[in-house]
Amino acid sequence: MMYNRKIVVLVVVVFYCLSNFSSMGQDPDNLKEYVFVMLTKGPNRDQAEGDLNKIQVGHLQHIKEMSEKGILSIAGPFKEELDLRGILIFNSSDQEVVKKELESDPAVSSGRLNYKLYNIYSTPGNCLQ
Repeated sequence: MMYNRKIVVLVVVVFYCLSNFSSMGQDPDNLKEYVFVMLTKGPNRDQAEGDLNKIQVGHLQHIKEMSEKGILSIAGPFKEELDLRGILIFNSSDQEVVKKELESDPAVSSGRLNYKLYNIYSTPGNCLQ
């Protein structure tokens, strides 16, 4: 699957920003491990409009619930219409825990979205500005 070049550059920049400790004054001894998720188009994208709306509402509700539980730190879709659909950063280093959360997302369980998991490091408390 070929990804849009701009998106690949964006992902590289995100990883760079999360791991560029010296220029951001971060202490490498205080690093924490997180799970970074790339949401991609799944194999089942031909749902009827009513079903699609239910899936999307359930997907957004699931994201909200994971955020409220404190397991999900960052979530967002890509603006462009691509095979890559969005990113999630989980406040967990355990990919199995994250997989369980993702599998209970209606967009994933319906086959509308797939995901790829990556473990990353950052200093706790980093945020988008």
